[in-house]
Amino acid sequence: MVVAPSKLQRPAGDRVKTDAKDAIHLARLLRLGEVTPVAVPTVDQEAARDLVRAREDCRGDLMRARTGCRNCCCARDRLFRRASLDALS
Repeated sequence: MVVAPSKLQRPAGDRVKTDAKDAIHLARLLRLGEVTPVAVPTVDQEAARDLVRAREDCRGDLMRARTGCRNCCCARDRLFRRASLDALS
């Protein structure tokens, strides 16, 4: 069983972490049925997530470049047109 650490309940004020304490805590949660299992993504799912992340990064880079061009043109009293950016790609 794979359990997400973020979904485990931690007692308030429990700051000291040791393997023994963690094992006892996990055993207690498992016995009470308070452990939420999580699914491990397949290779295909992880590849799709990587592709989406890469696309979002490219989109952010494009938006930052467009904003930079617009600000540069505005500072020099030039008119920024979208067609000028399309010529770069």
